[in-house]
Amino acid sequence: LTPAYDQKDFGEMEKNTLVPVVSGSTYGSDDSTVDSTRDVISFQADATLYLGIFDEGNTTVFEQKKRRGVFMYVTEGLLSINGTAFAAGDQARLEDETVLTLTAQESARFILIDVTIAD
Repeated sequence: LTPAYDQKDFGEMEKNTLVPVVSGSTYGSDDSTVDSTRDVISFQADATLYLGIFDEGNTTVFEQKKRRGVFMYVTEGLLSINGTAFAAGDQARLEDETVLTLTAQESARFILIDVTIAD
């Protein structure tokens, strides 16, 4: 692979939804977790990095596909993942969950990384 880099200004991000910012997913494929209309940075990995900025009380659902895992990093606030609370600085590594329900118990910022799981 030829070394490369990219940068984008995401400016004011949309709140209360997962915003994909970096992805190696193939757009338009049945396995893609990223909306092809989004402007994301691409990279050579089978992963997608999402940012979330949620106001208190807001919830979203992330459907995890088979053979995928999720890393979660809470950077600010308090977020519950399937009912378990995570505070700023906490992280979670999730496999074998088909649905993740993410609820801001107070205003929260977090990173969700969707990755493939090796056999």
